[in-house]
Amino acid sequence: MPLYSADLTAVPAHYVTRFVSGGSLAALLEKTGKLQWDRVQQILVKLGRAVESAREKGLLNRFYFDLRPSHILIERWGQIFEPFLSFIGRDTEQRGASLVQHLRELEQDEADKREAFAYILPEQLGMTKGPVVSPEISDAYLLGLMGYHMLTGALPEPPDTANLGDDDETVAARFPKRELFDKESGKEWVEWSDWQYFAVVIEKLIAIDPRDRFPDYKSAMWALEHPKLYTLQRVRDSYKRCAIPDQFFSGFYSRFFERCPEAKPLFSSLGKKLDEGARWRRQKGMVDSAVLMLFSYFAEVAEQQTIAEEYRQDSTILSYFARRHADVLASKAGRKGLKVAPEWFDEFVDSLAESACISDRLSGDDRSRLLLREQWRQVLKPGSDYLKRSHEVAQ
Repeated sequence: MPLYSADLTAVPAHYVTRFVSGGSLAALLEKTGKLQWDRVQQILVKLGRAVESAREKGLLNRFYFDLRPSHILIERWGQIFEPFLSFIGRDTEQRGASLVQHLRELEQDEADKREAFAYILPEQLGMTKGPVVSPEISDAYLLGLMGYHMLTGALPEPPDTANLGDDDETVAARFPKRELFDKESGKEWVEWSDWQYFAVVIEKLIAIDPRDRFPDYKSAMWALEHPKLYTLQRVRDSYKRCAIPDQFFSGFYSRFFERCPEAKPLFSSLGKKLDEGARWRRQKGMVDSAVLMLFSYFAEVAEQQTIAEEYRQDSTILSYFARRHADVLASKAGRKGLKVAPEWFDEFVDSLAESACISDRLSGDDRSRLLLREQWRQVLKPGSDYLKRSHEVAQ
């Protein structure tokens, strides 16, 4: 936001900026409620780049940006939303009970006060374990919280600030859960739209413990701009942790054959002339090649979606492999008097996803494991479906 003049000696102190006709983001949310995910992304990315630029210029290095909807002005040109950031900061030294007292004493209306408490930083409310949190990581948290606010259309529930000391160590318990995925309903655990990929990034941004957030500001901004590729990155990292021990591969084959016993004869003929160790290495290598190819296909599809439809091209990564896979599978099945069932492809994906959740040592609690399983499914399924269609055509 361009700053034209300021008078800090006046009562009240004031500054003059350019006129923005659209009003504040808070007023927009009050009027419209939740916003579409792509509009939320548009606003957050532009704000995030503005914050990044200000930090690089050395502005507010000793302060947090006071990022919340009433401090964001919106200019609208049709479907384009241009956000403007007011240069308002919070002192990084102000925390705990003294911060809460300060917010209560500010001359604000009740709506502003509710918003101020809703946007309190966990690291500003009290002591958190681990290294000191940089202001940039806190900036990313507040961007994510605004994203949560815009996606849900409701002001985030504030933390419990009763009986708070300046060195309070119960920060995590004081904050309500802010989740965009409802594991009970099951509605989100189907084929994802772009909203779900974006929601995963927002939940990562607003983790109460800073160690559970993105490691740095650039990583957070990249994920905001590329939510599908962030999901792919998370699944790739999970696979790296799973692929070394045999537990992942043996667990996959056990689950897959339990669900699709008719498919087992097709695998039993692999490497019949090899010793048991060599045969097992070959079977692991086949799964590894398939997983990496499905990862590559997902990346290609995600990148193609950023290209205008008339310039998109058919996949080259899986096209040859799909034809070859369909011919070989049909030939083997024919020799053994078997028919390849379409549901085998889905069970293949589910068996891999469930094995990863069990084998990944960093999969976390029950909800985190459920989310990781679904991320695996979403990444593997497009390529699996492509292979399924190719096989159906070959038959």
